[in-house]
Amino acid sequence: MLSVKTPVTRLSFSLHVMVLGTLISGLCWYVSCGLSGEYGWLIWIAPVPVLILSFQTSKGTTFLIAFTSYLIGRLSWFSYLESVATLIHFYSFYFHWFLLVSYLSAEQM
Repeated sequence: MLSVKTPVTRLSFSLHVMVLGTLISGLCWYVSCGLSGEYGWLIWIAPVPVLILSFQTSKGTTFLIAFTSYLIGRLSWFSYLESVATLIHFYSFYFHWFLLVSYLSAEQM
């Protein structure tokens, strides 16, 4: 049987690279921003994938990558803030932060 291989396009490859860079940066933020402080040195490595991707993408895509990776990193405080802060304040803070950033990014595009 003949197998037909589909070529890997530049768009799909760059999408995979962007997702991988976002996850690597987000995980570095997540581990370094923990309450224990054991891996604080990772905070210096966290922006590197975003900076590398910023040379190959547009301003809006770079903003989306940076925002998503930082949001992943800030989720390390989720259990702490949920137990200390009331749920209404906690969710309203994250919701308003998301609305503000979305509004500012929509103005720039």
